[in-house]
Amino acid sequence: MNTTWRGEQCQSWSSNTPNVQDPADIIDENFPDGSVAAAENYCRNPRPDSMSELWCHENVQDEKFVRCDVPLCIAFSFVPALQTGSWVIYLFNFSHTSE
Repeated sequence: MNTTWRGEQCQSWSSNTPNVQDPADIIDENFPDGSVAAAENYCRNPRPDSMSELWCHENVQDEKFVRCDVPLCIAFSFVPALQTGSWVIYLFNFSHTSE
């Protein structure tokens, strides 16, 4: 996702135009993608110690730290756990992400 809750496009993390990025945030280790370049302009949180939500700089001058409304993704599956005769007991695996 690369738009803010207002529907504006996010600025690329590797760009300082139109907004100047904080150099303390913009280091490869702060991005789950592995690098600033790979993060492109997706909603991320390179400050997990001080912010709890995904955000980005909007591609608009002077707009900083704009929250992204990332929908919750839910995935589930049934895994056969035990089979006795004609009965199969399934385990329900549930996982979710907020990316």
